[in-house]
Amino acid sequence: MYSLNKHSRDFDHLSFAAGMIVNRLYDNQLRSFSWDLGTCIPGGIFGPEGIITSRQKSLHAICLTTDQHCGRGEVHMHPYPCLQKSVIKLENFGNLIVLRWRAPHYEDIPTLSSAITGNRGHLQNLELDFIDWGEIVGYDALGEDACPFSRAILQMPPTLSSPLFPQLRELSLSHTHIGAQLA
Repeated sequence: MYSLNKHSRDFDHLSFAAGMIVNRLYDNQLRSFSWDLGTCIPGGIFGPEGIITSRQKSLHAICLTTDQHCGRGEVHMHPYPCLQKSVIKLENFGNLIVLRWRAPHYEDIPTLSSAITGNRGHLQNLELDFIDWGEIVGYDALGEDACPFSRAILQMPPTLSSPLFPQLRELSLSHTHIGAQLA
């Protein structure tokens, strides 16, 4: 049987190894970064002082598959690091042409929104999959007008005078209401 303690130890090793690899790269050497583990992302990797956030600001592609139960709440010192709250900061990345995030936590909406709005002029590929997010946040019960996608994530103005994403070539949206504003 696979114990949580072993899982936690493995996660610590993975976090450490990932940090060691990235630490041996030159600043702004990476063009693409993917975290497709379906886990929380350690703050030392993608947090405000994380090694990717602080040393690889020229990324063109960020692809994340996280655990939607990872939040940015007060709990940061969970006894099992694999269950810790994530602290993800995407505001520093202004050269993104690809942004994919599967299973973001609703507390990560401000950083997701800032990444989208800060890169909307040159973003070419946007993929967002909210995997049961409506159930977690509870906006399904609020009706069709409660559409956090266009309001909170895209920060859409009431009327558009120009294309929202002039360079967008690929768009994939899963498990979200797009609302009347985008219909």
